[in-house]
Amino acid sequence: MKDNTDFLWGMYQEHTTQGRHHESQRASVTNFIIVVAGGILAFIANKGVTKDQWVLAVFLILVGLFGALFSAKQYERFRFHMKAAGLYRQKLESQFENSISTIRATAKAEHETTFNKLLVKIHLYYFWISLHLLLSILGFVLLLITLSS
Repeated sequence: MKDNTDFLWGMYQEHTTQGRHHESQRASVTNFIIVVAGGILAFIANKGVTKDQWVLAVFLILVGLFGALFSAKQYERFRFHMKAAGLYRQKLESQFENSISTIRATAKAEHETTFNKLLVKIHLYYFWISLHLLLSILGFVLLLITLSS
């Protein structure tokens, strides 16, 4: 039983580590994209909005769309690893008394009563994706302004 528990624990740790890795990658790429977008916006603001800056606006649109897609993919990979870790955790918990399995359920129930139900239901990845989509929208607005000037 010890070997079985060690294996399950190792697999649980592996998947939680991989999940954290995907979250870190998403944060790092988002930071990079924000820096690039900030540079583009600073360049446009410094030179003034002119017709010849349409390329920068299109680039901002593409960067934002890439960021949204990358965030969605990272979230998908994160959810896979968390699902696998959860299954390994359930298997580990089944080796103990039933009372240990109720700890998570009790914590979740208390958490949901502490916070607003809407806040609990909103997934964090919506914010990550929305941030990138807002950059694309900003790029689209700048594209319209550059083409109309």
